[in-house]
Amino acid sequence: MILIAVIIIGVISAFMSFRYGYAYRKNFAELKIGSAEEEAERILNDAAAAAEKDAENIKRKNYLKPKKRYISQEVNLKEKSKREKKRTSKTGKTMYSKRRYN
Repeated sequence: MILIAVIIIGVISAFMSFRYGYAYRKNFAELKIGSAEEEAERILNDAAAAAEKDAENIKRKNYLKPKKRYISQEVNLKEKSKREKKRTSKTGKTMYSKRRYN
């Protein structure tokens, strides 16, 4: 009789251990999957934010490039104009005036 009770208790404890182990493994796996999904979403959000920032920087750079070119051309034109004024004040002739050959 005691042998039967020991076998029944062994079977019940084996069943309970199996059930507990299965539930524990399932919960642990779900936690890992959940944290992996959160990490993946965080990485994607960071990548999207970085890509948006890069796009804005490129846009700003391409916007400023013609402006810088215009300013440099304007400065060059002013310098050229100053040089021409100095030269004409000294000689009285402009760079584009016709030369007279006598």
